[in-house]
Amino acid sequence: MKKSKAETGQTKLRIVAAAADEVRRKGLAEANMAEVMSAAGLTHGGFYRHFANREHLFAEGLRQAMATSQKVMADRVAVGGVPHSVKGYLSVAHRDEAVPRCPYAALGSELARDPNLGAQAWAGVSAQIDTLAQGLGGGDDARDRATMIFAMMMGAMTLARLAGDGGPSDRILELARQESLAIAQPSQRLT
Repeated sequence: MKKSKAETGQTKLRIVAAAADEVRRKGLAEANMAEVMSAAGLTHGGFYRHFANREHLFAEGLRQAMATSQKVMADRVAVGGVPHSVKGYLSVAHRDEAVPRCPYAALGSELARDPNLGAQAWAGVSAQIDTLAQGLGGGDDARDRATMIFAMMMGAMTLARLAGDGGPSDRILELARQESLAIAQPSQRLT
């Protein structure tokens, strides 16, 4: 029986959500279409009804992951400003998530190797930086500070995950929180 357009759209959204989780968890090179389809509750054969190829699927998954990450940051800035966003991002809970929330920390160097995905990812990073800059009051100085905060958050999360849980990892997160919050203060000037 043929599905309605609405049902087909919902199915595609489930597949894209599963692909977003898969790429953040395993990276683009190791992401597996069969596992994505299984996670979406479908067979591998249904894949081609929705996507032209593997690259199309994982590009859609990356877009979904970036949109989710952007929404989390924007919501946090709206609720508690840049400090709330920094504290949430540089938390033990974020570090320990089974599916990393931030696609940039999870996939950064891998995305840079693909010019198309790299450009797409940079657009997402720029949106994150813009969100932080607006939370810092806007302007060139705010954008510079937001760039440094996001770079520090992303780098610290990557290092904290490498260090595992506990002592060194927790210290990396704490130091990055302190420095990011200091940069967020208007009196902190970059040289």
